[in-house]
Amino acid sequence: MCYEAIFPGAVVAPMERPEMLVNLTNDAWFGLSIGPYQHFAQSRMRAVEEGIPLIRSAGTGISAVVDSVGRVVTQIALGSRGVVDSGVPVALPRPPLYARIGDSLLAVFVGIGAALIIRRRKTRNAGDAV
Repeated sequence: MCYEAIFPGAVVAPMERPEMLVNLTNDAWFGLSIGPYQHFAQSRMRAVEEGIPLIRSAGTGISAVVDSVGRVVTQIALGSRGVVDSGVPVALPRPPLYARIGDSLLAVFVGIGAALIIRRRKTRNAGDAV
């Protein structure tokens, strides 16, 4: 996976739980900008969402080993060359809630939040009219 790492729900096939995520990428087209940092943050987020460690090798960009809760175990900074010798962290024993439910969970929270805001505004406006 390369740019696929930026898409939630696109890194793990349904009903198949790998032991690790591998992100091979070349962020050269970003140059020395915020792009490589954003791309790394997005791929790191996939590790958190899935509860699976991430091994990221960027020809140009940020290479790293990230554990299943998003902590960076080791990394090679943008613009640096190097080699990482690290064990692979273990995946969480059970997928996190997001991995099991996906974006529908987000939709539920947004819906509940919107309903509470609307209800609060109606209550406030009804009190003003009295």
